[in-house]
Amino acid sequence: MKSLSRDGRGLVVQLILFAVLVFVSCSKDADLLRAAVTEDGTPPIIEQDSTDTGDSEGVAEGDSDDDTDPSGDTNTPPTAIISANTLTGTAPTQIEFNGNDSQDDKGIEEYQWEFGDGTVFDSITTYEFQDPGIYDVSLTVFDVEGLQSTATLTVTISASQTGKIACETGGGKANDTGSKIWCWANIDFPDYSGSTGVGFSNGELFIDSECDEKQVGSHGNELKFYIDPLAVPDGNWCSREYNMRAELRTAPWDIRHSLGTEEWFGWNYRFGSDYKIDLKNQWKFFQVHPGVMGLSPQIGLEVIHDSQFNGHSAGEVYITNATISENYSPTGIVPKAGETLKIVVHVVWGDSSNGLLQVWINDQKVYDRQVSTVYADYLWGGNAKWGIYKWPWASENGVQNSIEQGISNLETYMGTLRMITRRQDDPDYLKEAYSIVVPD
Repeated sequence: MKSLSRDGRGLVVQLILFAVLVFVSCSKDADLLRAAVTEDGTPPIIEQDSTDTGDSEGVAEGDSDDDTDPSGDTNTPPTAIISANTLTGTAPTQIEFNGNDSQDDKGIEEYQWEFGDGTVFDSITTYEFQDPGIYDVSLTVFDVEGLQSTATLTVTISASQTGKIACETGGGKANDTGSKIWCWANIDFPDYSGSTGVGFSNGELFIDSECDEKQVGSHGNELKFYIDPLAVPDGNWCSREYNMRAELRTAPWDIRHSLGTEEWFGWNYRFGSDYKIDLKNQWKFFQVHPGVMGLSPQIGLEVIHDSQFNGHSAGEVYITNATISENYSPTGIVPKAGETLKIVVHVVWGDSSNGLLQVWINDQKVYDRQVSTVYADYLWGGNAKWGIYKWPWASENGVQNSIEQGISNLETYMGTLRMITRRQDDPDYLKEAYSIVVPD
C-alpha cells in the first residue's frame, strides 16, 4: 500500500480537528477550546475547568440532610435531642418530654413527636401511658430549609400494684422507700430487761416502754400494748415513778424525711375488752415526732378527755397537727370496749403550699387538707410511733385521777402494719395507695 503524501496527511489532521470542534460545540458545558496543529501532525490539546458537584453529608442523632443555599453557604442539618423527667413508671403514668435542647445553626422550625397514636407539634409535651409495656418515643425536628433529624427514647411502663401489700414483701427501715409490711405472727420478739427499749425485726423497729419492759409484745396476729401505771419494776434504767408509755416505732429514730417525702400508713387498732373512757386524761395511739426534745408530735391521733374541747365528749378521737394553729380536728368517732378501728393515714411532709394530711377511719375520710406538716424551724418529717402514750400518767395526780374512775390499766392491740414511703423521684409518687395499705 502506498503511503499518504504530506498534503494528504495534512487533510486528515484537518478532518480530525473539525470533528473535535463539532463535538465540543455540542456540549452544553464546554469551555473555550484551544487547539493547535503541530508541524508533525499531533492532535490538539483540549483544556476544561472542572467543578466538584458532589454533596457533603452531616451526621446527627437519627437521619439528617444537608443543603447549600444560593449564596454558597452550607446549611448544617439540625440535631434532635430529647429529655424526659423519667423513663419508667407504673401504668397509668404521665411523663413530660422536652425537645428544647435540639440544635440547629439557623434555628428549629418545627417539632414532631410520635407516640404511636398521633403526632404532637410542641417543643415540650406531656403524654400519659395508660398500659404497661415498652414504648419508643421519637422526636423529629426540622430547620428553616427543611433539613431534619430524629431522636428516640425508650420508655418502660410496668403494671400497677393491685391488692394489699403481702406478708412476703417484708419490712424495711424508716429511710427505705417502697412498700413495707410487718405481720406480727411472723416476727420474733426479743426478751429483754434492764432498759426502756430494744430494737427488733432486723433493726427496722424499736420498742419504747416506760418503764416496764413487758408492756409491748406479740399476741398471735396482733401486737399487744399494756400499761399498768403502778407496776414499775425495780431498776435504775428508768427515772419515772409510773408507767406511761408502751409504743412501737420505726428505726432509726432520727430519720428526718426530706421535704416532699410521701408516706402511707395502714393498720387496725383494737380497744381491749375492759376499756373504759378516761374522763380526766387524754392519750395518743399514733404520732410522728420530729426527734427534737421539747416539741410535740407533728401529727397524731389522740383520745381526748372530758373538758378538753367544748361540745365534744371524752373518748372522741381527734387528729392533731402541732405545726399549725388549728392543731386539733374532731372525727366524731368514740371507740368502745372491744371495738376495732380501721385506720389509714396519708401524709406529704411539707409546708402550707405542698404539705398534705389525709386520714380515714373505718373507710370514712375524716380529714383531708393541704396543710403544713412540718415545723417552720425543723423542715423534715419525723419518726412514726404506734401504741399507748398516756403522758398524764407521768405524774401521781394523773394516775390518781384515773384510779378514782376505776381505771387501773390500759390495753390495746394493733394488727398488721403496712407502710409506703416515696420520694419525689418515685414513678408512683402521689399515686393513690389507699387500697394497698388499708387493713384487712
